[in-house]
Amino acid sequence: MLSVSDLFQIDTENAAVITREAIRAYFAVAQPEVNSVEELDALPPDSYVQGWDGFKHAKTHGGDWVLCVEHTRGSHAGASIELPARVLYRPAVNA
Repeated sequence: MLSVSDLFQIDTENAAVITREAIRAYFAVAQPEVNSVEELDALPPDSYVQGWDGFKHAKTHGGDWVLCVEHTRGSHAGASIELPARVLYRPAVNA
């Protein structure tokens, strides 16, 4: 079991990396617009976004994205969504 003094001996470089990743993940789910594939990946399943090209996409529970059209042919990676994208719907996390 770690003591309180052990907890304060975290490497500052690792702490900075962890902090940056935590902030990046927070903004991915808190901001109405995403600007990177990493931010898209951080959105929870059942999120909907609209790419700058106007196409709407839904995130599956498997982490892929599907184009919201009448006849979807399959999933695609977040990298294929034209950025920046506007978040249209984001379900509550851990609701």
